[in-house]
Amino acid sequence: MVCTGDWNNGGNVAVSSVTDTNGAAWSRVAGPFFDGASTAVHEEIWRGDVVVGGSTTITAQLASSAASFFILAQEFAKAGGAWSTDGSYASSTPSSSVVQFPSLTPSGADEMYLGFVVIGGGSTLTAGSTPTFTYEISTDGSAIAFSTSLTAGVAVAPTMLNSTPTWDAIGVLTKAAS
Repeated sequence: MVCTGDWNNGGNVAVSSVTDTNGAAWSRVAGPFFDGASTAVHEEIWRGDVVVGGSTTITAQLASSAASFFILAQEFAKAGGAWSTDGSYASSTPSSSVVQFPSLTPSGADEMYLGFVVIGGGSTLTAGSTPTFTYEISTDGSAIAFSTSLTAGVAVAPTMLNSTPTWDAIGVLTKAAS
């Protein structure tokens, strides 16, 4: 999975494609989400299935230029197959310094929640403590939260702390491809 985001300060910049050096087929599974504020935060989540093991270089092509752009990639293994979206994704915007990822409800067993947050300049993220979730914070003002231990029919909404109420988050549920 690849999470992309930018602070564009007034424009709507979407990712037009994602490629890698090992030939994976990439598709957008969440977004694009534009917050519409003066900072114009933009977020997307893309999925690509590994076709060749080993290291790869991932490239996201923007539809137009952005003031700043960042990409987070995380590989998730699925025994016996690949991941696909279950069609559930949502976005959330700030009301406090508690980063509240979107609440999503898994429809079945074997699903994964992946959340991506972009924070404002000068802010500092702190990992949350939502049970079963793993948090990875980058140095560029973004982070992911994910869990593969979800219960069907029980809504999940992980949280993190940000030093200011300047953030935007997106989340998606994925499941084992059949």
